[in-house]
This record gives sequence, C-alpha cells and structure tokens, in this order.
Amino acid sequence: MEYFSLEDRNYYNDPRVRAKDSIWWESVRGKTAILKERTEDGKRQSTEFEYKVCPLCEGKGSHVNPSIDSSGLTAEDFYEDPDFFEDYRSGVYNVPCNLCSGLRVIPRAIGAVTELDDEEDDE
Repeated sequence: MEYFSLEDRNYYNDPRVRAKDSIWWESVRGKTAILKERTEDGKRQSTEFEYKVCPLCEGKGSHVNPSIDSSGLTAEDFYEDPDFFEDYRSGVYNVPCNLCSGLRVIPRAIGAVTELDDEEDDE
C-alpha cells in the first residue's frame, strides 16, 4: 500500500497541478485544433475551435507555484516571515499557467471531430 501524506494529497489534487490532464489538444493550426487522442487505427483528428479565457489563471497567464501554497497558508506563515508575504503578494513565486502556458487563452471546441487526411497529417 502506498502512503500519501496530507500535503501530497493536497498537492496532487490541486487544480493547478492537474491542469495538464485537461489539455485535449496537441496543437492548433489557424482555427483548427489537432486532438491528442487518435482514432483506433491511429489517425489524427481535428476540430474547429474558438479561444476562451483560461479558467485556471483567469487570463493572467500565471499563477502561484502550487508547491508554495497547495497545502494552504495561514496568517501565521506571513506573520513569521514578512518578506515571504511581500514576495508572495508581488508574484515572486508565480509560474506560467499550467493550462494555457502563459497564453491567457485556451481553445474551446465548437465543431465536429473529423479525421485528418494523410496529406494534412504530414503537416
């Protein structure tokens, strides 16, 4: 049996850590997104999309590194180290968003999923 501490559980359940699991696209070409998932016979798939504001960073492009605060911070943490509070508030511990990679937007599928032709697949 594998043991996880409460801090580990908090970290791995943090939406900032789990964000990469939500990425359904491999790449984008114009207004077409190439899906990560392939058909049973290995063909790549695509769909039309539109951009929407990243729900994880809310369009900021970054968020606090989950290693810093995924287990929660208290007033005591800041009281004991006022410099940490200033650094935390000023963004010193921020990293590019794990969902949008700092682009502030992500694709939202709006069309049907289609298989790519062999010619399109080579691009």
